[in-house]
Amino acid sequence: MAMVGLAASFLPTLKKLYDVENDRDCRSVRERITGLNIVIEQVIPAALNSCVVEASEASINVPTLIADVDGKEVTLLGADDILAFLRKSSLPKKKQQRKNQRK
Repeated sequence: MAMVGLAASFLPTLKKLYDVENDRDCRSVRERITGLNIVIEQVIPAALNSCVVEASEASINVPTLIADVDGKEVTLLGADDILAFLRKSSLPKKKQQRKNQRK
């Protein structure tokens, strides 16, 4: 599934998001992804005893995001890492260059 909107031209592919509906950290990640108008290929409900989570995934921490960055699979654990990744990835290249020049 393709990404849409402005973010589509410079964000990596977001493959999986392990998510729990009533979790504060998961909610902040979902809201940021929605705000960037990004499509995730697969959202996996990761609540305890979820029939969707396979046995090998049962101990996964949430939120967890799996992304494809330049052909390599990257796993991000926790809201802080995911939000930092999205913030860094969502800046157009020119804005990133200007920001780096100011430092």
